[in-house]
Amino acid sequence: MSDSLKNLKSTLLALKAAGADGFEGFLRVVLTRLTGIPFRLAVSGLQGGMDGDSALRGDAVSFEAKRYSGTIPRNEVLTKIVDLARKSGASDRLWILGATVEVGAQLATAVEEVGDQNAISTLILDWTAE
Repeated sequence: MSDSLKNLKSTLLALKAAGADGFEGFLRVVLTRLTGIPFRLAVSGLQGGMDGDSALRGDAVSFEAKRYSGTIPRNEVLTKIVDLARKSGASDRLWILGATVEVGAQLATAVEEVGDQNAISTLILDWTAE
């Protein structure tokens, strides 16, 4: 890994996990820049499977931000997408998992399968080792 990427990863891990000035806020800014969709952050507490949701009703996109330096707990991720599926209007959505670590193939497959079972498209933006 280049020095620039090492510095970027260190900077991301130094952020708080939650909040507008944390990794959630960083992911909100990145996704807004990439998609042109404005996002609102969820407040602490029951979040219904998402840390951020599109601000406009016509944009059915939400995201979950995971700032970890180790392995992401499988159940923690799958619980989030299942929580989202319980909400009315969850189908036909895009759910994005943004993570500071690599998501293993088994977890990525499980996320896709749970999404497919609930008519939720999924996209994983993770940090791969290579």
